This record gives sequence, structure tokens and C-alpha cells, in this order.
Amino acid sequence: MVLGFIFHDKRNSKININKYLDAMLWILSLSVIIFIIIISYIFATPYISQESSLLAIFMSVHRVAWSLAISYIIFACEFFKSGSIVREILSHPSWKPIGTKGLSLYITHLVFMMFMMMNQRQTFDFTVSKMVIL
Repeated sequence: MVLGFIFHDKRNSKININKYLDAMLWILSLSVIIFIIIISYIFATPYISQESSLLAIFMSVHRVAWSLAISYIIFACEFFKSGSIVREILSHPSWKPIGTKGLSLYITHLVFMMFMMMNQRQTFDFTVSKMVIL
């Protein structure tokens, strides 16, 4: 949401940044994404204790770090015109119908879930399998 506000606020202005700083932030963002993927895989193995303090720290930080890394990539593609391959992929016209359908599903899924819960004759328990079905 903060990134959307920044896009709205700076839509007509030009933001300049040193190209070396931009390259370092790209490397940092991609490194964070790769690090999160690798560490998630490591913590998913049964050899790691689920009571580990490292797991607790990772679980509390990884979503924010992932969001910041992806936000910088989107921000850099939009304002600095860097990351030409990523920018070409993200600006491809085939994403428009997918994004429209995704947004409409996001907006209407709560109504559908409430409808399904209200039509149950027994209590409704939130389980992973029911969330996948809904």
C-alpha cells in the first residue's frame, strides 16, 4: 500500500538515483529473495527443530523482507527504468487480464466464503484443505 501511495504521489515527477546505488539495491533485492527461498527450503526439512529461535526470527522477518525486495524491483522498473528484462516481462500486455481477474477474485472471495459458511448445517472449521477448496 505504501508503494501504491508513492506511485500516486510521484507519478509526474522524475526521481534520480546513482546508477551504482541502483545496481547495489537490485543485487540486494535479488539476494534477499534468493535467501528467503533457500532458507524456507532448509526450514521445511525435518532435520531442523521447529522450536528453533532462528526459525522464529525468520518467520517474523521473511514476509516483510520479501515485500520490500519485490517493492524495490517494481519501484526501480517504474521510476528508474532499470531492469530492462524484468520491466519487459512485467509490462507485457498478457498480464492485464490476469491482473483484472486476480483483483476481482480478491475482492469477491470474502463474500463467497461467507456464503459457504452461512449455508453449512454443522459448524465450520477453518482447515487448510477447506481453505484450498474455497
